[in-house]
Amino acid sequence: MKDVRYAVLKKAIETRWPGCRVVWEPYSSPDDPLIQGWVHILHVRERDRHAVDESAYYLVRGLFPGPSRFFIAAVLREDQPATLRRLGLPPRRGRSRTRLAKRSRVARTPRRGELAQIRARS
Repeated sequence: MKDVRYAVLKKAIETRWPGCRVVWEPYSSPDDPLIQGWVHILHVRERDRHAVDESAYYLVRGLFPGPSRFFIAAVLREDQPATLRRLGLPPRRGRSRTRLAKRSRVARTPRRGELAQIRARS
């Protein structure tokens, strides 16, 4: 993808939820031509599933105003091997990050002015 907003979305989700991996899957919906693909968020714990879904939804709404362009799927750890096989991706080799200090666990979300700058660049 050439749009900078995809990279910003991926980095924001992976920063906010350490250990998660964001994967983009192109998809064209026969019912809705505006849908461009799936955003899969891998390695999600059961207790964080709804929070991850909700935060990803609001990030997408902030970066891509207007009608929704993506389906968002938080994939639980026990479901990820099947998802990785379906997407044709290799499994994660090991723990990618060490535990973060308490101060750095919560990532700063982009401010309203920053979202406007990102939109202007794309």
